[in-house]
Amino acid sequence: AEADLIILVALWEEWSARLLPETIRNLDLRPDQRLVVIGRKEFGKITVRKYLDMPEAELRNLSNRVNASHLAINDLIRKELGDEVFIDQQQLICVSGLSCRLFTDDLQLISFDGGHLTKEGAKYVGRRLFEGSFLGKL
Repeated sequence: AEADLIILVALWEEWSARLLPETIRNLDLRPDQRLVVIGRKEFGKITVRKYLDMPEAELRNLSNRVNASHLAINDLIRKELGDEVFIDQQQLICVSGLSCRLFTDDLQLISFDGGHLTKEGAKYVGRRLFEGSFLGKL
C-alpha cells in the first residue's frame, strides 16, 4: 500500500492475462502509484550437453524459436494494458521476439531450462529491460 512503484511479473497464462485488468482494479492503486507489468519470456528447449562440444562461433549464433502461445499471451496483455504499463521482455531479449539466443555475448548460458535464468542470464536480461524500456527511466 505504501509502494510508489508496483511491478507485476508472472508466468502469465491466458486465463491470468485475461483477468489481469480485474486484478489490477482490485489492487486499488492510488493515482500517484506507478504500475509496471512485465510479460512472459521463454528460450525454448535447452540441451546443455549438446552445447559442451560446440565451437564458440556456433554458440554465438545459437537460438531457439519461441512458442507462439507465449507471444499471443504477451500480445493479449499489451492490448489490455497498453505500452505505458506493459513491458514485453520477450521482444527486448529476443530477435524480434520470435527467436531467442541462448548465450550472452561472453558465451554464458542465459537460461538453464528455457524459462528460468542463470545468474549471467539475469544480468543480461536485466540490462536489456533497463536499457530497452521505460523501466530504466523510472
